[in-house]
Amino acid sequence: MLETPKPPPLTSSSNDLESPTPEQLPFSDTDSSDDNDESQHLLLDQSQPATSMEQQQRPVTKKQKKSVRFTDREQGGQLIVSQLDCEERKRMIMCMMLAFYSIHQVNLDVQTIVPTHVSHFHKSLTEIHVSFIMIAFEIGGLIFSPISGALLERVGRKRAIFVGYLAIILGQIGVAMTVYLQNDMAFLYANIACRFLKGIGDVWIHTSCFSIIALKFPENRERYLGLGEAASGIGLMAGPAVGGFLYASFGFQWAFLSLAGFLIVSGCLCYYILPSSVDTVSDLQEEDASELPAKEEKISYSMFLKDRRTIMGLLTCTFVSLLMQFCSSFLVTALEHEKKVPIKYNGLIASLGALSYLTTTLLTGSIIHHFSKRVFLQLSLCGCVAALFLMGPSTLLHIPDYLWIFLIGYSLLNCFQGFLFIPILPEILESFTKTHPHLNEGLTSDYASGMYSSFQYLGMVISPVLGGYVHHSNHSFSRTCDSFAIGTLVFSTLYFLVNVVPSLKLGRRSK
Repeated sequence: MLETPKPPPLTSSSNDLESPTPEQLPFSDTDSSDDNDESQHLLLDQSQPATSMEQQQRPVTKKQKKSVRFTDREQGGQLIVSQLDCEERKRMIMCMMLAFYSIHQVNLDVQTIVPTHVSHFHKSLTEIHVSFIMIAFEIGGLIFSPISGALLERVGRKRAIFVGYLAIILGQIGVAMTVYLQNDMAFLYANIACRFLKGIGDVWIHTSCFSIIALKFPENRERYLGLGEAASGIGLMAGPAVGGFLYASFGFQWAFLSLAGFLIVSGCLCYYILPSSVDTVSDLQEEDASELPAKEEKISYSMFLKDRRTIMGLLTCTFVSLLMQFCSSFLVTALEHEKKVPIKYNGLIASLGALSYLTTTLLTGSIIHHFSKRVFLQLSLCGCVAALFLMGPSTLLHIPDYLWIFLIGYSLLNCFQGFLFIPILPEILESFTKTHPHLNEGLTSDYASGMYSSFQYLGMVISPVLGGYVHHSNHSFSRTCDSFAIGTLVFSTLYFLVNVVPSLKLGRRSK
């Protein structure tokens, strides 16, 4: 009987226990024990020579390709290779899309319910009082945007999203309880306070999600920001319909309590889905983080205001927010009285704008890689100018006042707004990290997200007030659109001279 030869005994030498070389992958083909780890990280020295050609050409199995995503980036002259499980990334995206959809749907629900309720039960309150209720949301976000960015490292991104949900839910319940307030001014102040609280919660969620995208998806931030904005667009489309249905079916109080229940479910799902690894400042493991330089440059918000590209990116964020909201206070009345559009079609027109925005947010991630970010932003600003002239339609350019021309302009304006919003945060991060390469990447993402949210809310606060003033002065929707088209043309020219021309000159010199 033949004996099966025994395999040679496994031996290990001191060389086998040494740390891997830069060319070695952080796993072997036969070892799958680390496939389910949340993340693995190796700090590799690029100057270390390769030990063999076999190590440089080690194959990656199909299973590893499906379960692992690599992201390379430089920090302090060393190469950091991050191994992040794809399943974990999917959970992050699912959580962020659910959060964006939920908060935008609830925000639009309020804008349809509160004005109707006030007109029936609090008749001493005017449209100006209602605008105070609405704008309290943006003011809360504006004030707490820099605070949330600075505290995000200590609070943790996952916990910050939970805190944001909690604040919005409490605000929703508070608004529902104002149904018992018979005094009009008491109703007004209570709703302003609740909307302010909801704005605080909204900014915690937004800043956390933006920071996660900037930190965890550096290879294609535009694509994942586009997915988040697409979820926001769906929420914007669903909000008016859901809010109107709930108010008509259950009344003011139960409409808001129903929305609070929806947010409780959404918040619990997000907290369960989102992996705990997003609470870390960096993707490095604790033992590898100790190898980083001990002294790091401290980060502050003032550093973002010292770079030309960063400043122009932040100003563009404010300007786009201004374009998104400038006609919110008078669009419905202008459609009814100037365009002779029946009230029943207002919801369809609003949904058309949201659908256009949704479409472009999904396309931006695929298109933008064919352009420089600054050139892409410049072209989108020029597109907004043309869209505003069509949206009037322009009396300055003597465009005929047809409804179909307005619809084309309105759709195009929302399209170009989607093109503008997506690249702004990546542009800010790209510019800032070039001038400050040694800063902690997690803190940079937190502070950049806080600045981005601050300038976004600033535009949202200014927009309805400025738009209402211009419309009141012109007494015409068409002339108001002409005024904003001229303003956009001026800003587009400024952006070209300050941000695009210097880069073109630098490109020619390098050649």
